[in-house]
Amino acid sequence: MTRVIDHSSTAPQAASHSRLASLLAALGLATLGLVGCKEEDSKAKDGAKDADASAAKAAKKQDEGGAPPAAADAPDGKAPEAPPAAPPAAQGDYAADAAGLQSLFTDIRAAIASGDVAKAATLSKSLLPFPADLSKALKDDAEDAKLKIIEMHAGFAPANDEQAASMFAGKPERTEIQVHAATVEEILAPTTASHAEFPGGAKQAAETVLRPGATFYEVEFLEPGKDSGMKYHLVFHTGSEWKMLGPVWRVL
Repeated sequence: MTRVIDHSSTAPQAASHSRLASLLAALGLATLGLVGCKEEDSKAKDGAKDADASAAKAAKKQDEGGAPPAAADAPDGKAPEAPPAAPPAAQGDYAADAAGLQSLFTDIRAAIASGDVAKAATLSKSLLPFPADLSKALKDDAEDAKLKIIEMHAGFAPANDEQAASMFAGKPERTEIQVHAATVEEILAPTTASHAEFPGGAKQAAETVLRPGATFYEVEFLEPGKDSGMKYHLVFHTGSEWKMLGPVWRVL
């Protein structure tokens, strides 16, 4: 005989259920199980109530401007997907001054000397400006020049990391790194000390397309004790990273 127990019922109800269960067993229908049916109905009702409560709670959070529901609050038990994280800056934290720029190039040269191709390539490529970066360096009305400079940079872009890692290799004996800074106005003023550190092409660019008030840098690799060496032209800071215009006067 199958016993059916309902803790919420009275004794007479239990006896009635027991007689009914016996009848069902005799008919081959005992697998229906009265208690099991009642428990499943109860669980389904409780689950529906929990889902409704969770949905109401999530809606309230959204109305109040709160964060999206966590897994415990979400109706389907799954946390919403977080937005993708922004990619880390390629350069790292280099100060927006001559010392910061010198440190960046020192790290590039050190990576090249140690054979760390990945680091040398990453730092070197980070100096190539994106089109949006050029607004920090060029006048607002220099759209034609901007397009020409973008095309020039596309031609300079390295094909692989090995090429990128050698962009600033230079001669190994040129171990000294000097940085020369000047505003556009100082580049154009022949009486300033920094004027002489910028080539004639940079002065032409200052007259025609460079943004007034912006500061540019020449980075020079020299042998110790020498007065001249290899220069990299018109480096500037965007507010977040260092970028290099290069010899843009060639396309102006």
